[in-house]
Amino acid sequence: MEENACFRLFSADGHFIASCADPLQSALMVAALGHGATIRDNLFRKDVLWTEGSERHAADANFKYAIDTLMQRRLIRRTNPKLDEQSVGQHPPQEE
Repeated sequence: MEENACFRLFSADGHFIASCADPLQSALMVAALGHGATIRDNLFRKDVLWTEGSERHAADANFKYAIDTLMQRRLIRRTNPKLDEQSVGQHPPQEE
């Protein structure tokens, strides 16, 4: 699964927890891990795509928002590899 995984999950203290290909499963797991847990891009491993407790909504409060945010930030980073980590996190998806 590691080679197909798009996301890597880390605990609040930075320990690697799991790799996951599905953004919904990633959101479920980061919500379970709680405040400070992160989802990072598997390709650009230092890039934090989601930090539980620091986003507009908790992952388990709005899974659609969490998934949209993950996918948009991942796309931005992969299409603009020279962007720094903060630039990626400053582009939340537009609310409908």
